Order: sequence, then C-alpha cells, then structure tokens
Amino acid sequence: KLLGGWLSLSQHLQEAEHHLDQFIERRPLCFNEQSNARADRFEGLVTRRFATSLQREFNRLEQATRKVMPAVAELERSLATGQTSTLTAFQAERDQLIDKTRALLVSHVQRLGDTLGTCGLRPGYRSYPSAEPNSRGSFTPQ
Repeated sequence: KLLGGWLSLSQHLQEAEHHLDQFIERRPLCFNEQSNARADRFEGLVTRRFATSLQREFNRLEQATRKVMPAVAELERSLATGQTSTLTAFQAERDQLIDKTRALLVSHVQRLGDTLGTCGLRPGYRSYPSAEPNSRGSFTPQ
C-alpha cells in the first residue's frame, strides 16, 4: 500500500508537470512582473490543488515511510546473506521510486514558484534551498 501511494503520487506529479508545461507553452503567465486575472486564477488553482491534495498525500507518505523504513531496513539487513537478485532489484526499484518522486515534488514546487514569481506573486516561492532527497525519509541539503 505504501509503495502504491508513492507510485500514485509520482503519476500525479508527472501529470501536473505535463499540465504546467502546456500552460507555460501557450503564453507567458505575466508580463513585466504584473499579475493579471489569468495569474490570479492559476495561483488559486495551484494553492487549492496542491494544499488540498498533493501536499497532504506527500506528508502522509513521508510519515508512513519514516515509520516503516527503519524496520524494513533492519529486516533487509538480516536477510542480506540469503538475498536473491530479485529482492535486490525490488529494493533498488523501491528506493528509486521514492527518491525520484521526492525529487519530482521538489522540482515541481520550484517550477510553480518560479512561474508565479514572474507575476510578483508568492515571493517566498522564488527561492528554495537545494536538497537531495533520499529513500530513507529525509532531505540532505547540498
């Protein structure tokens, strides 16, 4: 169930990235850093959709992952001597899924902030510290 949640979040983020690409390709959101009705609607959509759905799901998955992964890691260490290539491949795919989803979220939020920043909206979104997510449930600043 936990991995299914990460997979679902990854798919939602990929879809959101696609929609953001399409939105930006049509025309710039703002000119001369001046907000407009289109920018205000976009900001409202981002705030509602992100705050009510993606952010909550991400937080739920992060909490569950941080709770479960230490026990999973301990169990996997105890099985290391009899570990099959199939289990090793599963572990690698699992960790990649979680890492890539975290990185995609960071990237997506940065892009949203940059896009809104062109309108002078949400100035706090303009700059995020670089962070490297890892599958054990934390972000390592770079």
